[in-house]
Amino acid sequence: MKEHPQTSYSYIQCRGSDTVLAIIQKIAADYMKEFPSLRLPLLGGGTSRGYKCILDKTTNIGMVSSPMSPDMKKWAKKQPVDLQYTLIAYDGLVAIVHASNPIANLSLDQLHDVFTGKVTDWKALGWEKGGPIHVYSQDPGRGGYEPWKRMVAGENGFITLKATVINGSVIYKSVQDDPAGIGYVGLITATKMHSKILSVNGIVPSIETIHEGTYPIRRELALVSAKGETNPEIERFLAYCMNPAKGQTTIEKMGIVHAHAGEKS
Repeated sequence: MKEHPQTSYSYIQCRGSDTVLAIIQKIAADYMKEFPSLRLPLLGGGTSRGYKCILDKTTNIGMVSSPMSPDMKKWAKKQPVDLQYTLIAYDGLVAIVHASNPIANLSLDQLHDVFTGKVTDWKALGWEKGGPIHVYSQDPGRGGYEPWKRMVAGENGFITLKATVINGSVIYKSVQDDPAGIGYVGLITATKMHSKILSVNGIVPSIETIHEGTYPIRRELALVSAKGETNPEIERFLAYCMNPAKGQTTIEKMGIVHAHAGEKS
């Protein structure tokens, strides 16, 4: 029997943000076609996991969609790892409501009042029918929580304690099932799941308005790795993600604002 030579593979593991995971899945598929000796196992689980896995050295690349939480920063200072960020794209965070909700636009101030609990009835926002507002928020460990809290509730603000906390982007389903609900997810998720998206300050979240920076609630999608990492495969993959003709083109084809476009705003 003729024996076939065993193929030797190199591996780069990526963990973290589910939003970034959807992008890296596409880029990784193209990358492995170009470099067939490399495998890229991917695992979601949230932005906090992306940071933690780099800091405790259990993965090669963390996928993140927000800055570190204050608690994570305190823990990171105690770790012997310096982080390197690679910004790959931008995403808008959007407010979503039930399809039957007649409201199409809220100001940033109105969103602030809703998510901090100052306004609790839809009538105060222009819905004649009125009724209690059911606020849905992401778990603090997810990538959308910190930027939404910072840009909507304010630097020193807090999401109302009456909010129903949902783990992950499945928050869209809770809002779709609740006529009185309001929540927030990334534009990528909201569009994919056909959620009713509100404009903010009269500006519709879109590729163009996120690129221009006119839509006010924008976050960075990034890859994080350890500075001084000796594995050349990691740097090669990061460079591929940032290559205008490679990873950045894939991101653009997905209908996402790639990093080079965002830098123009």
